[in-house]
Amino acid sequence: MHRFYCPDPESGLLDAAESHHARSVLRIKVGERCAVFDGKGKEVQAKVTEVGKHQLSFNVLSCQQSQPLPFSIHLIQALTKGKSWSLILEKSTELGVSSILPVLSDRSVTRISPEDSGKQEKWRQEIIAACKQSGRNYLPRLSPVTTISQLDGCLPAPEAPKFIASLQPGALPLGQALDQALASGAHTDITIAVGPEGDFSPAELGEFHAEGYQPVTLGPNVLRAETAAIYLCAVLFHEMQHRL
Repeated sequence: MHRFYCPDPESGLLDAAESHHARSVLRIKVGERCAVFDGKGKEVQAKVTEVGKHQLSFNVLSCQQSQPLPFSIHLIQALTKGKSWSLILEKSTELGVSSILPVLSDRSVTRISPEDSGKQEKWRQEIIAACKQSGRNYLPRLSPVTTISQLDGCLPAPEAPKFIASLQPGALPLGQALDQALASGAHTDITIAVGPEGDFSPAELGEFHAEGYQPVTLGPNVLRAETAAIYLCAVLFHEMQHRL
């Protein structure tokens, strides 16, 4: 069954972009059934009543509210090149992260203005597409692009345990770091930071360490930025799901 995103399913209308996709790409017809979710946990079963040039209408047949996860994973990710960045957005969404915080770093190849709303909207659409594909009914929160020095004020859970993927000697294995973090309190939020290709600069690593980020190793091999992000999201999702 096709899935569509609509912030207000009770309106019975898809926006122009979703309507265009339904009509021109999926070739959906009047009378077909579909699922519509609002990004906040609600999903309705719907029946298409009209397929117009710019708008699709539907009737709500039934409604259910998905329960949120009992934990939250917040991904701080240094900006990477286009395809790599799209992969990070897609896979971290599929793997259940609650928020994605893009940061500009000294070694980021991609350089955009924090005020670039066009990029932000493109990324949001990629996140919506990942939710549609994966059956997820909660949209992750996508923060505006920020810098590391301004990051602290953007954290959804500033008191949560914070990890940073590290190539430095002395970094703890992820499982050991998680054991220590969860033993110190009933935390349900975890924040993880992943650098760009070549890692964060020494000065940036110093900023993270000063803010209490625990360096963690992801194994003996040097991973690409997108691989590191996907690995961390997958392992943390699995661990948190079984520990809470």
